[in-house]
Amino acid sequence: MNGEDINAPDFSGRTINELNELTASVSPFERAEAAMELGRRKDSGAFERLEKLFRGEEVLWVKARILQAIRELGGDMARGFIFAHVNDPEPRIRGSAIAALAEMEDPEAIPVFLKAIQDADEMVRFDGAVGLAIQNRVEAVQPLLTFLENSDLRMLSLVWLTHLGHASSREGLQKVFRKWFLPHFERLQAAAALMRLGDQKGQEYVLKELESRKPTRVQAIDILGEYGSGEHLQKLCAIASNPRDDDRGVAVQVLASRHYPDNLPELMRAMLLKDPDPEIRTDAAEALVNWNDPVLAAVLDEAIASERDPDVRRAMKEAAAELRAGGPGASGEKLNIN
Repeated sequence: MNGEDINAPDFSGRTINELNELTASVSPFERAEAAMELGRRKDSGAFERLEKLFRGEEVLWVKARILQAIRELGGDMARGFIFAHVNDPEPRIRGSAIAALAEMEDPEAIPVFLKAIQDADEMVRFDGAVGLAIQNRVEAVQPLLTFLENSDLRMLSLVWLTHLGHASSREGLQKVFRKWFLPHFERLQAAAALMRLGDQKGQEYVLKELESRKPTRVQAIDILGEYGSGEHLQKLCAIASNPRDDDRGVAVQVLASRHYPDNLPELMRAMLLKDPDPEIRTDAAEALVNWNDPVLAAVLDEAIASERDPDVRRAMKEAAAELRAGGPGASGEKLNIN
């Protein structure tokens, strides 16, 4: 998070008229956040307003945020506007346009990303590489490997190299993994990328972190939930089932994203009704949504009836509403919870 994000005000409760007025504020932070909130609201008249703001804005980082707001707005006009700025003479603006296209996962942007990885500006090259990685393009591998020498971009590069899982990255990943004075979380991510390539030392390192009580243990749980085999998922089941394990909520969340094991909804039901930790009950409620089964909303209704913590009740109600609306998952699998 940069200073611009830290200083961003919260305008989520403002009206459209108030947001329009705030876009003329003398504060660049207020102008930027008002524009972002307009984009999030997807108001029908917002594109013309944001386009005008962009053209009149003099502060570069605010201009880049307005471009992000236009991406939030979506639609054909927004898409065309973003494409029109991928060759902007200012690196921050063309980088913001390329990053916006990356987030949109637009397959027609591939030529833009391929050009971007040859850009004179390092951040533009990075944004182009991420755009390619999101669409699983092997052309992202070599640029991302070069960013492993940049301490500011190393971790994100490792994450995307892990996502790609391409054999051509092995040597570069091994070099980073063996590096002296490497931050612990970066070494673990390098190990994850190597584990995905079948590297035994990488796997051993991730499993060692899973057995530790270091802050990076949560990262190891996430890694095994995303890329682990059945044997690894069984280890996560043991964590999720242990009422004395402080990371059991995280384990439940990642297991739910993998729909493993079949009886996980029963475990989440027990957590919702009996776990003394409100954070764990919240984790279990959010995890249930991943099963994409409206029948499970009844489990949340049961928990809501006895829940006394207002924040947990709110999370449970939101999760129940998501389930009844279809949930974020795509399996459509119906599970027996009785």
